[in-house]
Amino acid sequence: MATEYDPAEGYDSPEEAARGDIPHEFVTVLGVLIEGDYARVWMLANDRPSFEPYEELVTRRGSKWFSDGGSGGFALDTPPEILERAYQLGYPRTWR
Repeated sequence: MATEYDPAEGYDSPEEAARGDIPHEFVTVLGVLIEGDYARVWMLANDRPSFEPYEELVTRRGSKWFSDGGSGGFALDTPPEILERAYQLGYPRTWR
C-alpha cells in the first residue's frame, strides 16, 4: 500500500522533515545527503552531551519533504565527515 502524503503536513527542507516535532534547540543536524527525491539526514538530539544519534530518511513529494522513518544510532555506512562532526560536538568515538 502506498504512503499518502498530505502537502499541508510536509516540510520545506529535509532537515525540518527529519526533525519533525523535536524542538529546534534540541537538534543539531550533522549532514544531509540528497539523491533525487530522497534524502538521509544525520543528527544529534539533546542540546549537549549526552547526545542521541539519529539517522532519518525523508522523501520529497512536489515541493515538500516528508519523513519516511529512521533509527536511533548511525548506520555502518555513515560518512566519516558526519562522524567527525559528531565527535567534535562531544559524541563518543566508541559508538561502534
